[in-house]
Amino acid sequence: MTAEVRNTGQRALDLAGELSLADGPGGLSAGPVRTETVTLGLGGTTTVRIPLDHRLPDGPWSATLALASGWTKRTASGTVTFSGRPVSAHASQDRDQTASVLAGGLVVSALVLASFLGLVHRRNRTTPPLHAG
Repeated sequence: MTAEVRNTGQRALDLAGELSLADGPGGLSAGPVRTETVTLGLGGTTTVRIPLDHRLPDGPWSATLALASGWTKRTASGTVTFSGRPVSAHASQDRDQTASVLAGGLVVSALVLASFLGLVHRRNRTTPPLHAG
């Protein structure tokens, strides 16, 4: 199985993930199956390959493909049938945690800086100046 992936972000991606199949013929499920790891440059498109056993029934299957690169995670889901015809899946954005991690880091940095400046200010107020003499 393959999935075409496009990088719309602002940095290169090292993509890895898994495919899960559910609701197959007779209620079968399969996976998760690991994808091949690929690197995707800015604005680039690539094909992610997921090796499946040729003995898998044709389907239909409910497929969920989850890909991640660092904090960036995306999921696509859809119905697939292994008849040789390409199908499209609906991609959903799980959570781009990059923004929340960055915001949290900025808040923590600001608090540390404010604490440091407060200590320096208090120390300067309580320490008498040195006089040469």
